[in-house]
Formats: sequence, structure tokens, C-alpha cells
Amino acid sequence: MSERLVVQAIAVSLLLGAPLASSADTVGERMALVRARLESTQAGCEIGAVRLSTLAVPCFDKLEVTFELTASYTNPYDPDDIRVDAPITLPDGRTVTVPAFYFEPFRPVRGVAQMMLWVPYERTGSACWKVRFAPPVPGEYSLSLVATQEDGRQATHGPVRFTATPSDHPGFVQVSRTNPRYFEMSGNGELFWGTGSNVAWTRESNPGDPHPCYEYYFGKARGHTNATRVWLCHWAWLEWAPVVDAPGTNWEGYGGIGVYNQMIADALDRVFLAAEKEGLRIMLTTEDNNEVMRTGGSDGWVANPYNRANGGPCDDPEDVFSSQDARRHYRNRLRYIMARWGYSTSLWAVNSWNDCSNPTPLIVDWLREMRDYVHQLTEGYRPIVYGSNYGLEARAFMDYAQATPDAPHDRPQVMQECYYTDRAEDFAALLHDELWEGLAAEHAAVMVWPHALVDQTDSWRVFEPVMRVAHSLPLNREEWQPIQARVTGAASTGGEPRPRVYSVRPYGDVASWGAKATQNRFTIRVDKSVQWLEGASCNLYGDREGRRGWRNPPTFAVDFPGRARLLVNVNEIGAGDQTLCVSVDGRETASVDLAGGRRYLKGDECWVAVAFAAGPHEIRVENGRPGADWINIRRYCFVVETERASDLVDLRGLRSDTHGFIYLRNQTDSALYRDVLGEPPVLLSEVRFRVHDLAPGHYDVTVLNTQTGAAQDSFAAESTDGSLNMKLGELRHDAALRFSRRP
Repeated sequence: MSERLVVQAIAVSLLLGAPLASSADTVGERMALVRARLESTQAGCEIGAVRLSTLAVPCFDKLEVTFELTASYTNPYDPDDIRVDAPITLPDGRTVTVPAFYFEPFRPVRGVAQMMLWVPYERTGSACWKVRFAPPVPGEYSLSLVATQEDGRQATHGPVRFTATPSDHPGFVQVSRTNPRYFEMSGNGELFWGTGSNVAWTRESNPGDPHPCYEYYFGKARGHTNATRVWLCHWAWLEWAPVVDAPGTNWEGYGGIGVYNQMIADALDRVFLAAEKEGLRIMLTTEDNNEVMRTGGSDGWVANPYNRANGGPCDDPEDVFSSQDARRHYRNRLRYIMARWGYSTSLWAVNSWNDCSNPTPLIVDWLREMRDYVHQLTEGYRPIVYGSNYGLEARAFMDYAQATPDAPHDRPQVMQECYYTDRAEDFAALLHDELWEGLAAEHAAVMVWPHALVDQTDSWRVFEPVMRVAHSLPLNREEWQPIQARVTGAASTGGEPRPRVYSVRPYGDVASWGAKATQNRFTIRVDKSVQWLEGASCNLYGDREGRRGWRNPPTFAVDFPGRARLLVNVNEIGAGDQTLCVSVDGRETASVDLAGGRRYLKGDECWVAVAFAAGPHEIRVENGRPGADWINIRRYCFVVETERASDLVDLRGLRSDTHGFIYLRNQTDSALYRDVLGEPPVLLSEVRFRVHDLAPGHYDVTVLNTQTGAAQDSFAAESTDGSLNMKLGELRHDAALRFSRRP
């Protein structure tokens, strides 16, 4: 092709917005082509062709205003370059400001919502601007448009008027006004107890027909769950560098920092439409820890648009939080997110920085700024819930907290990813237990990972019973607290007492290779059989060159009532010989040679056992051989001797002044018990338990079927001394009870 024809082709492509990756060989060239398409050099500043989707919209439904803007700007996503707002006057006379957003129409060739890259897309029209708004109350509204260029020139339009009609829509999710430990709906005040599967992304390796998509997964969740977690990051970034040259796919939408991929935005539009159709509320995750990892490839710091190598303002990942220019760009992205999807009642929460744990003071300051900014963006017309996986000081001002033992008790606690097993045959049973335990532990929401395993095992129905029982309790209308109760007696089959088993394993928030654990001390809870180790590495690194900087071996703080054994479940060892060393209270108790790596371990060699006495101990596990490589750990198990059958019952619950809920579980009826001890479960009978600190009076008690959530028995009980005595005939697996005090 001649040079003249190439220039003409580029000009036509820029005009029509056609893909140009075939003309760009480098990341910089690909970014330049995307940015060139965005630039507008039109003279003047004028708003025209304003169209409202309707003049009468039911409360909490979407009103969409579409318009054209003639103006001069370089980047329509930068409000410092061109800012467009919609002042809206509400029926009570207050005026709120809703940001407008730049919109380019695209369509996935497959016609379904897929939050992943390498998805083929095609353009379907010309760029325009939009405002999206969901009126919260019925009545008459007026809306104006104001556009401001960088040079101060302005264009205005309106006001235009529309009407919001009454509806029975429950509204937005908000923190409860009566009991801030829980969520509720802004429209009718009903409880929102969130549960469901993370559907972070869709990938071709996942199930689904004909392609894995949100329409498929949300359709399977319909009626069984009410919440999910979607990632606007990690292979579906809104803002990223075009480090992969994939013509005809959504990789072509990336233009570096400050440019928002309109094909990814189209996918998220479709995700929200599907969620609204199926009645699901979305926790939108905006970043993942991979994005600031130096060990990553096209999903790590090397491809991060904030990296100076990609045109950003930051030399190091830490500069993302310290650079004022980086903060400005991040606020702009939040503005775009709330402008485009803030209308949706399916937007439950914004979740920043997945799989991050210990914030520096600088990160705490960053999180506070972004939390305040999100609330500022939606002030006056919708509630929004903002949180982060960062803990410690950050928990003090987040709208919700991660559900951990040290979480603050004055806000909702959310279990974003409850404990699960990769074994398909045991997945549903463990999920069942985790959901019921989460409700009894005062969690405001419990979700699980991964969605592909939920679908593979057809576990969608597991969520529904506990969701219905949760919504039968007045959790958001009364003050609740952990129940004071203890198991006073039980009988068991088999005669001799059986031990308890605990399993703890790394959560996955530390990279599986080449990263130092962010935590090295873990307190093992005695009231929960399976636990995550957040901040732990799955590898015990040795001190050889290239591994020494990754060493941070774990120490477990335990306090068991009986004699116990630690069982270290080893999966694989690195090159050469390794030595697994265990110290109890500073004294080496075991040193086991694992020879002949690199290899996977089999049979009894997979388990290293160390016994210790009852009481408090500090137990350290490390790869102690000089010059050693690494040991990969599957999990750590603790086997604790018991004296009574009642020690095998886990009891959790919560109560208010008038209501209560109790969950009991036979700890021996689990895959964990069978795997570690190789023994069948124990049938427990005549299980007696006593609930304390209750108001005197008569109580109605309902025994619930945990498989269905339906009542299967009921009885009356009386408290004369502030306590209730209850009994179950047998406890094969678990039981749930709901009780209320008569007026």
C-alpha cells in the first residue's frame, strides 16, 4: 500500500474508531493511536441532541440521558480537561450533582458479557455522552447539563423535567440505620444479608454454554443467591497498558493511564443488566495485589499504566499511593465508575485492593481519601458502601470490615471468600457449613470462591436455605451480640473419646512463588475447625541464594485444652534435600529430612507429626537445612485430644433482647475428619446446651432443617434465671435453632 493510502486509511480509522493494532508494533504506538481517536479540536463549547430514555421512570429504575458535546479537549475521561455534570433538583428542592461520562458503543461478537481479555469486539456507532440516574423518591425532577472546558468555557442545557413514579423496588443497599452491623435496603428498610458466589471473571476454561458468561452464571444463581463479587481488574482492567497486541479484541481498547477501555466498560454494562434482571447485588473489586507485583507479567507492575515505563507518574509500585498525580488519576477512575454504574441498585459496594493486608500510614491516608471521595460523588442521591481488603488501621473507617476475629464490631463484617476445598466431592458440604457458621458468627454477608467449582458441583442451591433463615431474623432492626452458651453434655457411639481436628492453610493472598509472606504469626482459633491463614506463604523457603529474601516462616500461637499433635501436610519439595524443622516454645522438637527433590511427596512421607502438651504454645515451622531450596505446604492440621463427647460439638449463635439463633455442628462428620484420621464420624445423641444472659420469660424455639431452611420441630422453653436449657435428640451433622421471647 502506498504511503498516501496508509495515511488515508489511518484518517478514516480514526474518524470511525476502527481497530488500529495492525498499524502499531509497540505499546507506546498502540496507546498513541487510542489517544488520538479521543482528541477533539472542535471550536466552541456546545451541548446538543439531548435525549431522555423516558419522561416517567419508576423509583430506582434507570433514567439515561444521551447527548452530544462540541468542545475542545484531549482526553474526554479527564474532568480537568473537559468536565460534564448534571445538576438534578429533587422533589424536595435539594440539588445533587451527578457526573456525566464519555461513551463509545461496542458490542461483543459473541453477544454475551465476559469479563476477560482476548474477547472479540466490534464498534456499533459513534461516541456520545451520557448521564445515568435512578431517582430515589417519587415526584417531579429537573435536570440540567453543564460542560466546562479546561480554558473555562462553558456550555449549558436545560433544565429538562421528568417524573419518578412510585414503585415496590427495595432500593439500594446501605448500612443499617438501626444496627450498623448489618445491611438493609434503602427503599423499604428490609434486611440485606448477602450470600452467593464470587464471579470475578469468565474464562474459556470454565464451564458454561456456549461460552462462559455472566448471563449463564447469574441465571444459575437466580433465586438461590442475592450477592456476588465481580472484578474490574486482573484480566478485565478498566485502565491498563496495551502490552498485548491482539487485533480485533478488547485489548485494543487500552490507552494507558487515564483512558478507560470501552469494550471492558460494555462488558460491565452487560454484567449490571444481568444482575438487575436476576436480583443480584454486586461488590465491585477495583484492584488486585497482582497489579503492583514486580514478579507478574502482563498482569503485574510491568504492564500497570501507572508505571512510568508505560507513561504513568510512578517509578515504583509504592508511588501509586504517594504520588499526587497518581491519586488524581485514581479519583478520575472512581468518578467514571460511579458515573457509569452508580445508577444501578445492583451496585452494592466498591472493594479496593483485593488480597492486600498490612497498610502503611501512606496507604491508610490513600484509602481514607478514596473512601471519602466515593461518598462525595454520590452524596444526596444514593448510599454507597466502600471497603478494602487492607486491614489494621484501615478497618477503622471502612464502611464494612473483612470478617476476621480482630475486625471492629461497629460495622458490617463481610466474608468475601469463605473457606472452601478444591475437592469437588466435598465442596458443597463444606460450603453448607461455612454459610451457617457465618450467619451464627454475626457476618453480614458470606460469599465463596470460585464460581467455576460452584457451577461444576451444582452448589447454587446451597445458599438459599441460610439466606431465607437470615432474612427471617430482625438482624437490622435490633441490636445483636454473640450468644453466651455452652454444651453441657452429650453421648456418643464408639465408647472412647475421639479427638478434634483443625485444618489451616494459606489463603492465597501471597503469590505462590517468589514472594515473602506478609504475616508470620497466626493465632489458631479453638472454635472453628477450618481456617484461612491470611498473609501466609504456601512455601517454606530455604536460605539459599535467591530464596533468602523470601523467607518468613510461620509461627502458630495455640492454646488447646488437651494434648495435641501438629501435622504438617507437605506437598512438594524443591531441588536437593530439604529439612522441615518444628520448634515448640523456642526448642526444636522435630527435624525431618526430605531428600531427593525436586519431587512430590507420597503416602506417609506427606505428613510430619509433632506432639505437644495442653495449654498455650508458640510453634514455629521452617525449612532449616543450610542452603535449602523450598518446601511446598498443602495445609497444617492440629489433632487435639478430648475427654467428653460434648467437646466434639461446635456451638455458635447470636441474640438480641427478644430473638436468638444457634448453630451446632458435629465436628467429626466432615471430610477433614475422614482425611486426617481415617475414621468414620461419631453419632452424637442427647446433646444438651445452656444459653445464658437472656431476659426472663417464655420462649418459642424452632428447630430448622439446615438443608431446606424449613421448620422441622418446635417447643416452648422458659427462662427464670436468665438462661435456657435445650436438648437435641441426636446430632448427626448439624442443627440450627431460632427462638423468640413471647411478649
